[in-house]
Amino acid sequence: MSNKQNKKTSAVDAMKQAKGRFFGLYLKNGEVINAQFRRETPQKVSIYDRNNGRERLINKSGIDYVLTNNRGYLA
Repeated sequence: MSNKQNKKTSAVDAMKQAKGRFFGLYLKNGEVINAQFRRETPQKVSIYDRNNGRERLINKSGIDYVLTNNRGYLA
């Protein structure tokens, strides 16, 4: 397995381990979302977007960085 895949998994794992708390989700397109993890598919992650008050489906490949509990996880 490539190193990039390991990093992506650790960022998604950090979202899952937030245990219902909100975290900072930084996307590669420059968007920053105050998010809450909902569920995961093989290619996508479902999150609740607190900024816009709606649920969103985000591609895992579009995740740049996750900030939770003052710790950052690169994707």
